[in-house]
Amino acid sequence: SVVNALSKRLEAEICINGILYTIVFESQPEEDGSIIPGKVVQPLTNQGRTRRRGSRIRFWPDDTVFETVDFNFETISKRLRELSFLNKGVNMRLKDERKQREDAEHDVTYKSEGGVLDFVKYMNDDKDVLYTAPIIIEGSVDDIRVSVAIQYNNVYSEGIFSYVNCIPTPEGGMHEPGLQAAFTKIL
Repeated sequence: SVVNALSKRLEAEICINGILYTIVFESQPEEDGSIIPGKVVQPLTNQGRTRRRGSRIRFWPDDTVFETVDFNFETISKRLRELSFLNKGVNMRLKDERKQREDAEHDVTYKSEGGVLDFVKYMNDDKDVLYTAPIIIEGSVDDIRVSVAIQYNNVYSEGIFSYVNCIPTPEGGMHEPGLQAAFTKIL
């Protein structure tokens, strides 16, 4: 993965079907002085049975690639909050383990059971909404799933937040005017 290629070290713990697997990668110097990114230093290992679920990825960014390796906790927290809305039912935890940040404020967990419905409620939390329950449209055709939540509020400017494969699309895309045209046609 790209994260592995841009990291000094990456440790992965994956829990699948009640088994914990681990693997560790590190950038390694070659005899000619070049660096091989993401070389396996501890091969994939079955650590045995576990009740844990999910994955834990820890990585240390390569300071020879990036100007700064100081992460902004708020930026990462905002992104994980979004991802929790876009992946309903998935538990996401962010813990800042830097020494100056070992407090409860920097150990947060995000989980949304309502998905994009909860996202719209969160975005409108400080606004006067025109109706209590957001409109939710969900469906799938073949392997393509779509979730849309709409709720009007008292703000005069339009706020559209669109994502494709959990990636924000702030510049829009064909999915936005397509939804707007379909919604207008229905109304």
